[in-house]
Amino acid sequence: MRIFGSWRRLKRLAIGLIILLAILLIVNGFMAWRTESRFRSIIASIRAANEPASIRELAPPPIPASENAAAVLEKLGPRLDAFSKDYAQFFDTALGKTFVESSDKGAPPTREQTEAIHTILKRYGDLSDGIASASRFSKYASLSDFSVDHQTFLNNSLEQPIRRFRTVARFLEWHAEVAIAEGHPEVAVERGLELLRLGRLYDSEPLLVTFLVAIAVRGYACQMLYDGLNAGPISPQVFTEVERELALHDNPQRILHALKTDRAYSASVIAELASHPSAGSPRPPWSYVVAWPMKRYFVGALEYIDPQLTLIETSWPSLNRSIGRAGASEKSGLGPMADLQVPALQAAYGAERRIVSVMRALRVFNAARAFAEKERCEAKGLEELGLPREATIDPFSGEPLKLKHTDDGWIVYSVMTNGVDDGGDFKDMKDYGVAPRKWRARQ
Repeated sequence: MRIFGSWRRLKRLAIGLIILLAILLIVNGFMAWRTESRFRSIIASIRAANEPASIRELAPPPIPASENAAAVLEKLGPRLDAFSKDYAQFFDTALGKTFVESSDKGAPPTREQTEAIHTILKRYGDLSDGIASASRFSKYASLSDFSVDHQTFLNNSLEQPIRRFRTVARFLEWHAEVAIAEGHPEVAVERGLELLRLGRLYDSEPLLVTFLVAIAVRGYACQMLYDGLNAGPISPQVFTEVERELALHDNPQRILHALKTDRAYSASVIAELASHPSAGSPRPPWSYVVAWPMKRYFVGALEYIDPQLTLIETSWPSLNRSIGRAGASEKSGLGPMADLQVPALQAAYGAERRIVSVMRALRVFNAARAFAEKERCEAKGLEELGLPREATIDPFSGEPLKLKHTDDGWIVYSVMTNGVDDGGDFKDMKDYGVAPRKWRARQ
């Protein structure tokens, strides 16, 4: 009897396990369907707004190479790579190391350092002409391969343009250093303008990573322009061109583009989660169980983007309050993958606000220099400079930027995240903006 009783219990247990497994499979199938439906709904909404929803859709309309700044820079690629090696080798020399030390102290390059840099630059006259030519283009269509999978796209297709764009910035920065040392401030200003124009074109590249690189390069350009404008007499036409170019960069569409293209990249990542890595290979059974929870987390990250796009339409001070500062602990409410995006977006917003602050500060300084050249005296305040009010507003406080005159030149700055005027103290970014070399070094 015990044998039959045990058998019946085992049979009931087996039936119970089968029923439980069937329920789990049904629940798993429902959750997988629900996650997939959620994903498809998001993608349909994005496409209904005529916005990209995959890496392939990020590909720009083709334009002739003769009209494409990206094609010009691509052609210059081998020469940029060669200059990059010479640039790195210079800093391995004793002269290069002393150049870094003197720069860190706010001192201009010595005659010997300038001559060494100039010697290197003279090898690349063709590169100088090519960069100047590219900066005058009005169109830029990325040459990245948008047909590859997301990992290849991130690792290979974007790496080379990013690296070479940084090299362009270093090349032009050296040209500006030499021009100032040789008493040609307007040449230094023109090199800074070339870099700003290229930065504006480079904004067409997708993803937040390239957006952040473009911000860093704009920082180089602003410093070059400040030093050039502060180095000597400048013609009225140059002041006008600097103002015209800087005005074009005060544009929230820049970060909107970065977020929308990053969303399209994320959508491709999610879509690829449904496919087995080996083309043509059957998916292992276990993948059906773990795929949808992973996909759900990624979908949550995708949903996190939409409110951010709406926030961009608000004023910068409101955006500060809504997003918070980088490093602040915040939850998205949309899962761990979305939570990971919070600090990344905080950092991106912070970087954008900083560069907006710096570029507005530079507009103020440019106008102050133009005023001094014309009136033969320094301006007493922002109201004398003739700038649009919005160009003088600190994006962190919503109040006018601060000005401070020193014997070495104007300091124009934002009060930054603490909202306190620290007298132009750039240490730890208490304040931040544009300032003379010596002041930057002291901070």
